[in-house]
Amino acid sequence: MRRRVLLIALAILALTACSKSKTTLSVKQTALIKAVSPTGHILPNDSLITITGAFYLKKSPNRVVLNRFTEEVLKNDSTFIRPEKARTQSGVCIYLATNSSKITFNFEKRDSSWYRYSTYGIFRNGKLINEVATSPQHPLYSVSAAKPDSLSAKAMVTWMVALPHFYGLNFTGITVDSGSTYGKVIPPAKVYVAIGNSITHGTGQKGSYQTYPFLLAQKKHWTLYNLAVGGSRTSWPVATLLQGKKADVITVLWGYNDWNAGFTLDQERTYYRRLVEELLHTQPKAQIYCITPTFTYRTAPKRGDLSLDDLRNVQAQVVQSFQNKGFDNLHLLHGEAITDSTYLSPKGSKDIVHFTVKGATKFADQLAGLIKD
Repeated sequence: MRRRVLLIALAILALTACSKSKTTLSVKQTALIKAVSPTGHILPNDSLITITGAFYLKKSPNRVVLNRFTEEVLKNDSTFIRPEKARTQSGVCIYLATNSSKITFNFEKRDSSWYRYSTYGIFRNGKLINEVATSPQHPLYSVSAAKPDSLSAKAMVTWMVALPHFYGLNFTGITVDSGSTYGKVIPPAKVYVAIGNSITHGTGQKGSYQTYPFLLAQKKHWTLYNLAVGGSRTSWPVATLLQGKKADVITVLWGYNDWNAGFTLDQERTYYRRLVEELLHTQPKAQIYCITPTFTYRTAPKRGDLSLDDLRNVQAQVVQSFQNKGFDNLHLLHGEAITDSTYLSPKGSKDIVHFTVKGATKFADQLAGLIKD
């Protein structure tokens, strides 16, 4: 092993941020075990590194593959998701506490993934301090930050990087000062799972840290697992990813792409019912919020002749049918009633459905008031 155990203690430092801030987090640094890095290189599979947002990590000393999805689910005939988009890391965050004067998070390009302009968000002691872009034209596979000069050399700082949401990466480790101490960061205990399409994945925002699921999790002090994929349609196999996992709150925002692709009402009813049924089965104790499609300028689908309200009504009927059977942990939110044109770019813009950065913030605020703790 490259580290030696330095200290075992029960010291908890609470880093609580104002819930109104859009750039702060609430986490705990729990110094149960601290260690020293003699060489300054911390392997990606080190047990003191905390990774959230991906249930299916594939760890080795060389890299951690950050899988939000299993290949089995992606290959299911009932999964309407492009695998390369699913292999991105929306909502994935990496944490470490250290007294090093500088920290560098290292990555490599992930094969068979999606690569589009996105940004890393670097947080220090719960506050966003830097946004760093990566793109196919200018790829960036390491991001660094420094400890303020005002802190002593021994002071521990909690670092977190929110990964780009539309650029596939593997995690290859962390670089700190040789001989520096580092410790594990414990994220909030309650787990929030967001399911949906590009609105939830984060189209319209620069990075994961601006998406409504990230902001909602921040406001509620939850740990986020974002299972949304841009361009996806209602796919019940996604619910099976939660088998044996812990989820306290789940939101589902699917349907726009179903409508635009020409799903019939019978198809929507069948797929949506199976999805809800699987979620109730895999997470019987979770509070599940089904959100009907939010406001869009589009008035007619690319295929078919249904209105979006027709599809919304089917989703509402499915949810109500399960509620009538006694599933009081299942809730319905009418997305069209809690959003409007102020959530999007002005009418006539190229984007007719995705939230702006301001719109994502407003939607997170809306959901924070509607979802029970």
